[in-house]
Amino acid sequence: VWPGEPRVGEERAAIRDGASDRKTDDAMKIIVLKETEPLETRVALIPAAVKKLVDMKAEVSVEHGAGLEAGATDAEYEAAGARVSSDRAGLLAGADLLASVGCPTEETLGALREGATVIAHVRPFGEPSRLAPAIARRQKSLAMDGDIVAEVLYN
Repeated sequence: VWPGEPRVGEERAAIRDGASDRKTDDAMKIIVLKETEPLETRVALIPAAVKKLVDMKAEVSVEHGAGLEAGATDAEYEAAGARVSSDRAGLLAGADLLASVGCPTEETLGALREGATVIAHVRPFGEPSRLAPAIARRQKSLAMDGDIVAEVLYN
């Protein structure tokens, strides 16, 4: 840390308390999409988790209907501070982080902006070919594969 610069914890506290001069354009853009796997009823973030992220100055967007199978309505996400959108391509193009339960499809990874991060069950050992678009677009993945939690970085 350079003299006079806030420590990481101090900067987080300033952002949380609204005392940071960080612009809203600098906010991390987190998206939650509707799961595409058949019979999947979970959602990556529930409204309570979205509220905590929004309170920390993250910008959270949820695809229309993403939480319905898990019992969370679009109205609950909006009340938590999320923006709800039906524009899947637009959500992917602007995201810094995609939170997903299942492994995103190749099409989804291909549409996600270069350098974005994915937190999901991406199965790097079980289905490594599904990550080809992520590798090509220099995306980072936090992968949960069975009992193994691995950080898969493509730089």
